[in-house]
Amino acid sequence: MHAETQAAEEEEPSEGILEPGAQLVTDPAEDEIAHLADSTVESIVKSLPKVSILEDRTPDDLSPARFLTSLVTRVLAATPVNMHEEARRRRSSVLPKR
Repeated sequence: MHAETQAAEEEEPSEGILEPGAQLVTDPAEDEIAHLADSTVESIVKSLPKVSILEDRTPDDLSPARFLTSLVTRVLAATPVNMHEEARRRRSSVLPKR
């Protein structure tokens, strides 16, 4: 086997579903945010501009409720049943029984 082919086969896939739990950080710059003090994070969040959704001007297919429902449905459908157990429990408690 050529060295290039072997190296390509040994690399982790760049896309796909990640395993639950802590993820290996390969770029030290990506890890910096994890070391910010809570007060620093709170200060950053407080300095962000206030936003609101103009619901009367938002088409139904772009409504926050529809978007979040679609997002949760896709995530739960794409992940193993042992992931997001609390979200699955909460969702099943409000969905009508089939």
